[in-house]
Amino acid sequence: MNHRSLNEDTLRWLAVGCAFSVALPTAWISVLSGLFGALYLVIGNFRERCLFVRTCPPAIASLVLIAWMSLAMSWSPAPWSDALRNLWKYRELILFPAIASVILKDESTADRWQSRLLLGFLAGFSIAFVTSWLRWLGLISDLGFKGAFAGFHGRTGYSLMLAFVTYLCVDRCFADKRRLPIWLVASLICLSNLFIVNDGRTGQLAFLLLIPWVTLRYLGARWSLLSILILPLILSVSVIAVPSNMDRFNASFEQWESFQEGKANAGDALRLTYWSQTIEDLKSDDLLIGRGTGSYKIGRAHV
Repeated sequence: MNHRSLNEDTLRWLAVGCAFSVALPTAWISVLSGLFGALYLVIGNFRERCLFVRTCPPAIASLVLIAWMSLAMSWSPAPWSDALRNLWKYRELILFPAIASVILKDESTADRWQSRLLLGFLAGFSIAFVTSWLRWLGLISDLGFKGAFAGFHGRTGYSLMLAFVTYLCVDRCFADKRRLPIWLVASLICLSNLFIVNDGRTGQLAFLLLIPWVTLRYLGARWSLLSILILPLILSVSVIAVPSNMDRFNASFEQWESFQEGKANAGDALRLTYWSQTIEDLKSDDLLIGRGTGSYKIGRAHV
């Protein structure tokens, strides 16, 4: 193995490390993505990588979005420090095409490294998943306001990752019949955590919206349509049958009242504020270019 191949493989393993750390404490991915970025710049090969990015629509979309957000700082009413702080939250939009240009550009190894990337994520998420169950069993302390049993990232981020993993297990039930018992048990354990242990409604809704896709892919349009019709029933049962979901549902009503009173301080009240502001923006003269990165002010912070 020559020096260049060794550097490329090191870069790929750092990308796998980033995938592994996604579900773990934020400091992990901050360190690993920093090492990945530093080595990426040192190795170079930018012309070759740029040529690949030009053939990868998701990578192009990612770069266009971060470029537009950067440009939008120029007409934002927010101070430059606040605008930059908000732009920094979306740095993954640069990390994604960089990782894609490392993992996918060599067709002879792309499949192998994609599998390693997925396995890396699943390995890291397994730690968060076990942590969630241990919190629920009372064996380790919870995360307080971030969601009592939500791994390391709070209920919203954790539930979205859990929705993806649950979908993956359900998909394997159809695609890998030889290991059907294993995937079925894994699906049930993930579903239990998603709808009973965890109270992140975003992930719950995301998974339910994926059900029609699974049924369409393996059972056909008729079953997919049927699954769409029963989604409200599944959601209603999960709310009524699980106390934590009912508590979150009741909290939504309280936050709706806060929103009506102009008190957008948390949760759904903030979401409703963002949605109503978005509707107002669609009616305004700023529809085409927006109002600039970090232009919305909630309390003392620009978002």
